[in-house]
Amino acid sequence: LEKVGDGFAPALAVEAPLLLVALQCEGRYILLASQTVPVLTLAVVVVLREFVTTPLVYRLGQLHGTSMLGWFDRRMPRMGRIMRAVERLFWRRRHLAVFLLPGGLTAVLAGSVGMSRAMLYPLTIAGETLRVVLLLVLGALASAPLDHLLGAMGRYQWQFTAATLGLTVVSL
Repeated sequence: LEKVGDGFAPALAVEAPLLLVALQCEGRYILLASQTVPVLTLAVVVVLREFVTTPLVYRLGQLHGTSMLGWFDRRMPRMGRIMRAVERLFWRRRHLAVFLLPGGLTAVLAGSVGMSRAMLYPLTIAGETLRVVLLLVLGALASAPLDHLLGAMGRYQWQFTAATLGLTVVSL
């Protein structure tokens, strides 16, 4: 679903920004959606979208520990280095790591060490909420350039969409 969002991002940003954010919750798409979608609606969709995979990924961490991180080390060394840096932060300050970096990696790590769901879930939701608030503030501060970008995307949405769809297919 994320790749569908990426491929059709220009058209969705103009025609259905909330659907775009539901498919792909990247900060750039949240910034664009912040110009046309009500703040509370956008915040709820983003937090729910990002939280929905947390229980599953937590369970994977319980079952497999951090052994699956080795796959990233072998196949994507740069991503592996970033993940190992997050892992080091997690070992020093678990709760802070989950709050500041909510998502799949910290949920896997939380599952691998047996962090309680009662601690993981509220920290994940609070961290995602903070991220959304910061992006919404940034969107308000940069509203003029974002509106200009959305206008250009609206005028050339099919050309942009064809280009992003092609790039997405090539990346797959």
